[in-house]
Amino acid sequence: MEIVAQVFDWKITKTELDYEEDKIKALNPQTEQSEIRRYAIDQLIDRYLLMQKAIDLGISLNDDELEEALMDLMDDIEAPENKVLINRPDRGEQLERVVRSNLLIQKLLQTLNICGKTLTDEELLRFYQDRKDFFCREEEIRASQIMVKGRDENARHLIELIWHDVISNKNFEQTDLDKYNGSPAIYCGDLGYFPRGRLIPEIDKVAFSLQIKEVSKPFLSSYGYHIIQVTDRLENQAVPFMEIRDCLKESLQEIEEEIEINRILSEIREKYKNSITVFDQAYN
Repeated sequence: MEIVAQVFDWKITKTELDYEEDKIKALNPQTEQSEIRRYAIDQLIDRYLLMQKAIDLGISLNDDELEEALMDLMDDIEAPENKVLINRPDRGEQLERVVRSNLLIQKLLQTLNICGKTLTDEELLRFYQDRKDFFCREEEIRASQIMVKGRDENARHLIELIWHDVISNKNFEQTDLDKYNGSPAIYCGDLGYFPRGRLIPEIDKVAFSLQIKEVSKPFLSSYGYHIIQVTDRLENQAVPFMEIRDCLKESLQEIEEEIEINRILSEIREKYKNSITVFDQAYN
C-alpha cells in the first residue's frame, strides 16, 4: 500500500488520493490535472487535521451513527462525487473512510457551534438592505418570433412576404402561415422571457431595441431569417426580500461556516505543521 502523505499517525494512501482526485474532477471537469492533485492533497490533509481535532476533543462515533450516515450517502448516490465512490473497485474501504471522516468532522463542527448556526430575519434583512442594489432582477423582455430556415434568396423572399402579412395584421397571432406550406421550413412561437445575453446575439440585439408590440424588420442569423415582436418588458427591479430570504439565509450560513472552518484549519496547520508530511510520490 503506497503512502503519499501522513498527518499525525494517519497515513494517506495513493488509493485514497486517487479517489479524492476523481471526486474533484467529477465536480470540476475543466480543471487542470496538476491543480486537481494539489487541491486533493490539501483536502485530505485538512480532513485528517479536523478528524484529529475531533478525537482530541473526545468526539467519537457509534455503530448506529455510522449506519445512518451510510444510508444517507446511498440515498444521494446520484451525486457526482458519490457515483465516483460507488464505481471504484475498492469502494468498500473507501466507503468506510469517507463516511467515518465526514461524520466525525460534522460532529466536530456541531461541537464547535459552527454547523447549524441560524441567522435571524433581522440580520438577514439588515444584510439585504445594506446591499439592496446587488439584489436586482435583470431587465427581461418577452418576444415571439417567426423564422425561415435558410440563408438563400428563396428564404429571404419568403420572410419578406411573411413580414408584410405581419405588418398588415399588427401581430403574429393573426398571421396565417399555413398558406406558405411547401416553402422552406418555417418556425414560429413564443420565446418567453429572457435577459440580455440569453439568446443568440442577432436576436438579442434586435429584440432589446424594440418597444412593446413593435415588430422588427427581417434580419439574418446563422440559422436563417427572423422576425421578432416584443410582447412584454420587465424593467430592472429589486428582488423582494421575502422572495430570496430562504436562499439568502442558506448562502450566508454556508459562507460563515466556510470562513470559520478555514480559520480553525489555519490555526491547526500552523500549530501542527511538523506533524504533516507529504512525500514526493504524492505529486507523481
